[in-house]
Amino acid sequence: MDFRDRSVPFPSIVIRSGKDKLKVKSTTLCVHELADITRLSKSRSLSKSMHIHEWSEEVTRDTLDPRSNVSSQIKVLLLKSSLHDVKADAEFILPNRHLAAIGTSWKTPQSRYGEVSFYPSYWEWTEDVIGHHANILHAAKIHAAVHTSLFTYICNMHVLQVFLELWCPSTNTLHTAVGEISISLWNIRGLCGLPIYGEFYDEVVPSSKDLLGDETYSNGVLISDWVSFWFKGPLRYAAPPLRSSQKRVHEPKLSHNPSGDVDASNLPRAKDHDEPFIILQIPENIRDETYVAAFLSCWLCNFVLPHNKVGKVRVSTFKVASRMSHGECFSLAIPVLASIYRGLRDMSTSTNLFESSAIFPIHYVYGWIGRYLQTHFPPKLEPIGAQMVKYAGENMARHFEPTEARDLFHRINPSRLLNIHFHHQGPSLVADDAKISNTFKDLFVALRSSYLSLWIGGDSIVEAYSPHRFSRQFGFCQDVPGSLKKEILTCSLKELGRLWQSCTLSGTLSKLHIPGSVSSSPLVTKEYADWWAKCNKTSLDKNTRVILKLNHPPDLEKGSKDNQVMPDTEADAAKPVARGGIMCL
Repeated sequence: MDFRDRSVPFPSIVIRSGKDKLKVKSTTLCVHELADITRLSKSRSLSKSMHIHEWSEEVTRDTLDPRSNVSSQIKVLLLKSSLHDVKADAEFILPNRHLAAIGTSWKTPQSRYGEVSFYPSYWEWTEDVIGHHANILHAAKIHAAVHTSLFTYICNMHVLQVFLELWCPSTNTLHTAVGEISISLWNIRGLCGLPIYGEFYDEVVPSSKDLLGDETYSNGVLISDWVSFWFKGPLRYAAPPLRSSQKRVHEPKLSHNPSGDVDASNLPRAKDHDEPFIILQIPENIRDETYVAAFLSCWLCNFVLPHNKVGKVRVSTFKVASRMSHGECFSLAIPVLASIYRGLRDMSTSTNLFESSAIFPIHYVYGWIGRYLQTHFPPKLEPIGAQMVKYAGENMARHFEPTEARDLFHRINPSRLLNIHFHHQGPSLVADDAKISNTFKDLFVALRSSYLSLWIGGDSIVEAYSPHRFSRQFGFCQDVPGSLKKEILTCSLKELGRLWQSCTLSGTLSKLHIPGSVSSSPLVTKEYADWWAKCNKTSLDKNTRVILKLNHPPDLEKGSKDNQVMPDTEADAAKPVARGGIMCL
């Protein structure tokens, strides 16, 4: 193989076969800057600027029990933030609240927003890797997460619609009648087993001087082609049937998914298992890690971080996949949640309410909804693996009408949101020092306010993470959260690396009180209850005006010229027109 750098018309690497460099067509890949996290880690003072000495405080407050509405003055634990002012906003715009006036679902795009898809032989390949290379997956701390990709995940569209109606992109939280709730890093860790603490995840194509070894790259390979090239075992699973739109009220007989029980003794290798290695002239001593790396590239694109175009293996995943195949652990929960927050932001602020080009791992959102809103049928057998597997399978999502879906969120039980389970009676004081366990490292990252970051194919994605806004999910008493001092949505690679380092920084000597077992519903302060009642009313009033505008557009025949809404361009004039809250196509 011959590798050459090129700077015109854009930075790229050109790859040609060594046999006949002139006749064989070359492959040109766009090159992006590499993140030098080792150098950034020396700037510890900058990273510590977002940290505080105490992440929790014990105070005496007037509290309110949301179940009985009874107030009392007691000592409570509050979760603090380093990124928010004391003064709190009282007005929030929920961009999609006007969907409530439309009374119908939007049109689902072919991409399904990045939802994990079925590909022939992918499940068989996944079982083969789990069965024969479990040691590598355990070393990289992704065994449970890889196992979770053995299934499909669905969600009732009316439930998802209400989720988007209540999603606030300025806070990255759901605005419900009982307060704010959200998807946390701890949720991602528990739902699908993705590690929080680990190496910096970045997707890039390095220049030729950064490449090590004779690796063969190709750009934009279809996942179906990739799987068929690398996996030579027999096909055992058929594609799930087309999804039915019927109102399902009873549990289906079949999930059309694998059982999840993987036994290596039942997975003999095919005779032509070594064919890809022979074609690529890969030495025998590195075939195992090459095979696992090829699978992990596919897994990253199909399940972990679908991005932009679905159904293709991104060449930019090869570096991370190769290092994972050597047992290195990467921080995957952070970029995944950053992608989810950005995807929900894109969907909730889209100018086209009926179609969205947002691509992100929305199946994690389905798992979160199933976990906390009980929207799925219970599995017939005890699921094997991470929590999310309980909500897997075709047609396993219950049917909800729009009004029923809204009732789910209006009647949400805060006690069901608790997602930290430690076996101790009272609060525990944990210090972020050298002796801290990996579990508590993850917990510190999950409970600290920070900026989530993702560097993928040259795209810089940053989203604010504010766990103190939904601290009841961790057993804390909920107080008024304050306002975000600075919103960052994108930045340079250098700054993004610093944000990631600050998010995952350990050894800060900061302290955190972790609440003990909570037997009753999480409390809120009286101040929070009053503030949220005002916020909820203000938001409803503002969004009601939007709904009224949708339901009562100007009468273009009888109204004056000043009141008429005219299209800005000819293209706008050809767009569908909203009449009475229904989009007319």
